[in-house]
Amino acid sequence: MSDSEFDSAKVELAIQLESYDYKVKFSDKELRTDWQNLCKFKDDVKQISSTVRHGMKISEHFMENFMTLKILKAEVFLINGPQ
Repeated sequence: MSDSEFDSAKVELAIQLESYDYKVKFSDKELRTDWQNLCKFKDDVKQISSTVRHGMKISEHFMENFMTLKILKAEVFLINGPQ
């Protein structure tokens, strides 16, 4: 897509993005699996990989004040505090 094509499509893209539901929702099966993985997690581990996400789907599903952002190809989990 050229710059001029993008410029002419911006308004339509903005309308489509505005109607997008950004809320993260997971199936019951995914949430159950995440809960089971969280229950199996050993809390005596001193160090864990930054890619360990036990319980994160549950948090993302039920706590809408959490947001996921992509920064430099890494997934970051942030809390959206008081405005």
